[in-house]
Amino acid sequence: MIAVARTDGTVYVVTLGDEYLTKFRARLLLQSGKSDGADEHTVFRVGMEMVNENEEEIDKDGLSSNEFSVESWKQQTSSLLKSPFEIECQFQAHGTEEPISALLFHDDTLFTASKISGQVKSWKIDHVDGKAVVMPSHHMDGVHRDEIVALKTLSHGDNNVDVNDHNLLLSASKDGSFAIWDMNGDLVYRCEMMSEDGNLPVNINCADVDTSCASEHIIYLGLSDGYVVGYSVSELLGNASDGNTCTVPKCRFLAHDPLSQNKGLPHDCKDKGKSSLMGVTAISCGGAGTSSQATLSSILVTGGADGSVKQWEMLQNKSSRSSNGDAKGESGDSWKLVHWPRLPTQRTKARAHMFQGHYGPVTAIKCDTEDNTSKFLSAGLDGSIRVWNPKSGNEMYRMDGFDDLTSICLDKEILVTNGMNEYVCIHDFDTDDDLSNSYDMDW
Repeated sequence: MIAVARTDGTVYVVTLGDEYLTKFRARLLLQSGKSDGADEHTVFRVGMEMVNENEEEIDKDGLSSNEFSVESWKQQTSSLLKSPFEIECQFQAHGTEEPISALLFHDDTLFTASKISGQVKSWKIDHVDGKAVVMPSHHMDGVHRDEIVALKTLSHGDNNVDVNDHNLLLSASKDGSFAIWDMNGDLVYRCEMMSEDGNLPVNINCADVDTSCASEHIIYLGLSDGYVVGYSVSELLGNASDGNTCTVPKCRFLAHDPLSQNKGLPHDCKDKGKSSLMGVTAISCGGAGTSSQATLSSILVTGGADGSVKQWEMLQNKSSRSSNGDAKGESGDSWKLVHWPRLPTQRTKARAHMFQGHYGPVTAIKCDTEDNTSKFLSAGLDGSIRVWNPKSGNEMYRMDGFDDLTSICLDKEILVTNGMNEYVCIHDFDTDDDLSNSYDMDW
């Protein structure tokens, strides 16, 4: 299943099928029921639902509304469709004029975030009599004042808790604040980012969580001033009782020069006001690194407003400093994160550093964490999705023709993207080479 969030504040949970093209259309729904008064009588109400366009055509061809069911539709279309796309449930998550800026599935819980109010909501999804049912769970507000750019689950790394059991939620906002919540919707920690000199607030453009370490999760934030900042989750929570002041980060380094943003940005993007993107505009954690066993490391990939994509190896180095409250490594010593390469001319071990191709801001990056040596993907405002070889730095292939491309989701070999107006695009990297022979395509 996938969840699709819309600009009208609605969410649709859809079961994937194998149709080449599926259209869902809104139609009126006549519902009958008993009145609430003492004198019971039948009343009719008019509602609306989204239905598969093929389903609607069958209904027009002779089935009356009280005879129609999804099962009968499946039976009559079985000769044409092996497995249709189906809407499991649909609901109004936020106001009709509140676009949803972030969406996250975790087990049986769905998290949504408003682009305008900065409010985060959680929803429980259950199945009753074979149908998906959505129930509101928690509202998390009063923390962010602007668009939420990321929602991620993580663990606090307590010795009594399995680090793979994600029991916390991270939310990051363009107003420069990030927060950690428990799964009951209670605020655990909040902090606001400042510029390198500490005098000015700075925007958070993107965020991700590195969960590759067996004992510690790391939060990485991409900032509008071009810096990447990394925090130890256990250290943040350890200082939560100290007034939620921002602790000293585990790393802070300049990844993308904000003075070189928007080179080659298409004019239509400038007209939409997207030329304001600066600094680090996309970030993704890529799993375990390639360093020796003596030094823990992980892969981090960043994208900038200048169109460049960079791959970093984040090394966990022991530090002699221990009086500033740094979190302790497995050996009991304090530690910090060091990025590599340090210079543009250097490269990581058996990996490339620079990936050039986009001619506008990079809007999203997704790494294949199960096999982080095979590929990773980047999307940009230039309307392209590019698949890169992490070792050589070469572009393996490219998909063009997207518009306002801001969201990509990679699950094994399935890629889900926006950027096609009202359509959601499903791409299958595991498709057989001769599958195209089964389609009659007119170009």
